[in-house]
Amino acid sequence: MRVDFDHQLEALVAAAPSAATPRRMLVEALMRAYRWEAVVEHTKAYVHYYPQDHQFLEGVTAALRAAGRSDALAALAGR
Repeated sequence: MRVDFDHQLEALVAAAPSAATPRRMLVEALMRAYRWEAVVEHTKAYVHYYPQDHQFLEGVTAALRAAGRSDALAALAGR
């Protein structure tokens, strides 16, 4: 049996908004789904709870840059 976390991560994050691993997994799933506005929203929320996790933020910004999403980068910079 395989659990499909990608489809249940949003509910899990809503139930436990400060949980780091589910929110990181959600951001990764949102990037795979090209849901850029949601990537920005959840990355901002993650940084709110974990402002010292520079590695995660750098990874997200690198992925946005690689995807050519300057709009999302700008929105994230305006956090």
